[in-house]
Amino acid sequence: LSDIDESGLQDGNLLKWDSVLTKFVPTDGTLIENIVVAGQSNLTIPTSGDLEMVSGAGIQLTTDPSTGKLTIASTTQANLSVDTFIGDGSTKEFTLTRVPPSPTDLLVFVDSLYQAPSTYTIVGTSPAKLVFPENIPDTFDVTATFLNMDTVQTIVQDGSITPAKLSSSTYYIDTFYGDGNTEVFTLSQIASTPNQLLVIIDGLIQEPGADNAYSVTGTQITFTSPPAYNALVKVRFLGATFSTA
Repeated sequence: LSDIDESGLQDGNLLKWDSVLTKFVPTDGTLIENIVVAGQSNLTIPTSGDLEMVSGAGIQLTTDPSTGKLTIASTTQANLSVDTFIGDGSTKEFTLTRVPPSPTDLLVFVDSLYQAPSTYTIVGTSPAKLVFPENIPDTFDVTATFLNMDTVQTIVQDGSITPAKLSSSTYYIDTFYGDGNTEVFTLSQIASTPNQLLVIIDGLIQEPGADNAYSVTGTQITFTSPPAYNALVKVRFLGATFSTA
């Protein structure tokens, strides 16, 4: 401020460096007219105003001053579409209301037991059908949940989020075996909330949350009770993720 001359600063003035005078000098502020966005057209601001980033319902914005990274994370459970059917003992094909890209984009249960993606196929697109190798027994419930990108965590490093970046994401699955004592397991990906994970132990889905079956902190998942000896634990990540490597 000692570089400012006797005229001082006027309302609306900004300070800029004058390389000729080698000091900061007042200059009239101008309105922001365009925001440059990588990979798309500039965003035009029609009137003056503040540029704000708002952390709304279900969205958490955090920054890391040491790296300059902005983290956008979901804090609520995604609303997933579900198809339900009833077996009749003579049917192994069921018509879906949506078209999943692959079997891994469905979460399937038969009579409340989890079905691995390798145990069924998706046939056709108009409409798509869920096909099992054998007929589903009479009165057995079949549920098919469509996994989507509603629960998303990503770190914006270069200022752009593109469809290509999101489409390259996969539904990662970590597999563990219980020993009857261990409650904490290390994941291959970072989870922001328990709702970002689908956890199944010996075919039974686990209720998320510290007051229920498990909680998460970064790459660690902690069960309220240790999985039994030799119990198969599968942790499936819903939506886009980023590796810890």
